[in-house]
Amino acid sequence: MNVMYGGEPVKEHIKILEKKPPTILVGTPGRVLALARAGHLDMKNLKHFVLDECDKMLEALDMRQDVQSIFKLTPHSKQVQMFSATMSGGMRGICKKFMKTPFEITIDNETGLTLHGLQQYYLKLDENQKNRKLVDMLDAL
Repeated sequence: MNVMYGGEPVKEHIKILEKKPPTILVGTPGRVLALARAGHLDMKNLKHFVLDECDKMLEALDMRQDVQSIFKLTPHSKQVQMFSATMSGGMRGICKKFMKTPFEITIDNETGLTLHGLQQYYLKLDENQKNRKLVDMLDAL
């Protein structure tokens, strides 16, 4: 899996792509689009197009344009999957425009659905303490 996002050197991402084309690529729309337009990222064999936090991604017009441009560079036969924890009615319609025969799974807050076994932790830490504390917690768990 390769992760590519803005703020990191483009040349490093290009080296990674030239060395071995990814089977899974996670990236921000701007970086993925830039790499694809420059010819460094070949998407002709793409099978799955996954957009997490799709409502947020498609809400901002500039990001929506990037997602649409990437979408057009991918094969028509791809499977499209969109995920969001907070989908408004208006954004639902926009997301559906990207999909063929969409299947929607919703969880209504009023049903009282709980995820048994889920544990959440919160610690207020300085930035330089976060990685160490995360490793300590994972070790302990």
